Amino acid sequence: MTESRVRSTISLLIGRRCVEDSDVERLRELLSAGGSPTLIEVGDLVRLERHVKRISPLWLAFFVEVLVGFFIWERRPNGRISEADIEWLAFRLGLDSTGPTPATRPLLTILNEECADPPRALTKHLAMVAQVRPLWERYLTPSPEPLVHTS
Repeated sequence: MTESRVRSTISLLIGRRCVEDSDVERLRELLSAGGSPTLIEVGDLVRLERHVKRISPLWLAFFVEVLVGFFIWERRPNGRISEADIEWLAFRLGLDSTGPTPATRPLLTILNEECADPPRALTKHLAMVAQVRPLWERYLTPSPEPLVHTS
């Protein structure tokens, strides 16, 4: 039941094209109620990351926390991530097609730091995204007042 609520919430947010602070808290509550997220739910979170550009500043920490928890600490063996998981994640994040999202670099960095023995695929993808800017900047600050030129 919880999985369908998580999935329907994510689909609603993708359709709305906006994730607010309250939405991040709602997702956190739903995932906590269900215990560990499923691979399907993790895939849906990645889909949300890829498709929504207007997103709460709370999202980045939440997204990284959930994915690192899932791949590194909730699966066996603890403290490790497999090459297959990295390739699945890279495919889902669109690294070879659409390019990195704003959360890709922080996610891969923390996975690399938390992993006892990082697989080569992880270090390869991390090196790749370190050289590239995301296609869009999500966490924009308000633009400063325009300069007024006086003559």
